Amino acid sequence: MTSPLSASVRHPEILIYTDHQ
Repeated sequence: MTSPLSASVRHPEILIYTDHQ
């Protein structure tokens, strides 16, 4: 994983995962 922002751009749902962590 590079950056949470970069991941959110490709997978906005990833933001929910980062929120859990």
